[in-house]
Amino acid sequence: MSSIARWSAYEFDVFAPDTAWNCVSGVYIFAGLDGGGWVPHYIGQTENLQASLANHECWAEACREGATDIHVLVMPDTARREAIEQELCRAHQPRLNAHPV
Repeated sequence: MSSIARWSAYEFDVFAPDTAWNCVSGVYIFAGLDGGGWVPHYIGQTENLQASLANHECWAEACREGATDIHVLVMPDTARREAIEQELCRAHQPRLNAHPV
């Protein structure tokens, strides 16, 4: 069972990191709770959640920073997915995103 987290104007489903991911496209956030609110440690987008999240290169570092969950917004449209990722990176500036947007 997942819960919902709101990031800007978007509702993301909240999943445990050991979730069996489907082969769908989406925007994802490695997040953890701090002081009662969600903190984004990494924001990304992918054409295939299953392939990207299985062994993501930032997950271990995000965990060290306090990430406990993965928030997902399924979004098949590539241009929209990329725009949402950039919007959220600008708004929340997660520390582990390598390139400021």
